[in-house]
Amino acid sequence: VSIAVTAKGASPLAGDWKAATSGGGLWSYTFDCGAASEGEKTIHLVAADAVGNALAETTRDFGVDLNDPSLSGLAIDGLPYAGLVYLPSKTVRLSGLAADSREIAGVRIEERKPGDADYSLIQTLAVSAGVEWSHDRVLDAAVSEGLFLYRVVAYDTAGRTSAEASLSLHYDRTPPAAPSLTAPIAEAYFGEGSAQLKGNQDADPGSGLARVEWSYDSGAS
Repeated sequence: VSIAVTAKGASPLAGDWKAATSGGGLWSYTFDCGAASEGEKTIHLVAADAVGNALAETTRDFGVDLNDPSLSGLAIDGLPYAGLVYLPSKTVRLSGLAADSREIAGVRIEERKPGDADYSLIQTLAVSAGVEWSHDRVLDAAVSEGLFLYRVVAYDTAGRTSAEASLSLHYDRTPPAAPSLTAPIAEAYFGEGSAQLKGNQDADPGSGLARVEWSYDSGAS
């Protein structure tokens, strides 16, 4: 059995043909993909007997992919991801793009939620180049508050994988403690001039305290 590998659809030259290893009705040949150029190829096979009789050539197309896929455009709820995000109860969407020099296949998403010892695979998505992938995560009363960590990896049809991308969000559904009022005292009266209002506010252990609001009379504040 003689074998030649060419660019897809090309005809082999005389010097392209190599002898395959044959025996027991089987043949084999080792093709070094790493030494080849990336792209679509055609295998050409011809079997001949001892006196030179040969059948018509057999061909099969395949591809060589020497580059890892990539991830880009990572976002949480449509906003470019730039670091830890704090979120209330809602359905949050993780999204991004995956690309490859040949043919992208899919994206794997792993999650480590509060209380987990390690990451778990939560979704495998088939993706197309230039088409956004997304995963929706429900954050509600059935889910523990705290830090959610995500790992995303893209893979192509050749089995190559991208560098791992990470996202993180902190789920906080507990409101801060009510502020206390230390001045004025209850039922106090004031004359002309100004009066100081003051009190205490405990720190918020979740997303952190954003503001303290006050109002008087008809709600002006």
